[in-house]
Amino acid sequence: MLVAQTTLPKEGIIIKVPAELNCLCDHVYRMKAQYHALTEKQKKLPTGHVIVQMHFAENVACESVDKI
Repeated sequence: MLVAQTTLPKEGIIIKVPAELNCLCDHVYRMKAQYHALTEKQKKLPTGHVIVQMHFAENVACESVDKI
């Protein structure tokens, strides 16, 4: 896990912390909603079907396997 360290005056912390917590809350909400949607799909998955879950990080590049 990469942890960034920042030094801020008290006024900066008062502004930054609530903004960061809002981002975290948004992330947790999306994570829970996606987990719920996936588990519901798994429950209703027809026989012979599969679920493929993929994650694409930033700066991803697609290349052909036939590329020389």
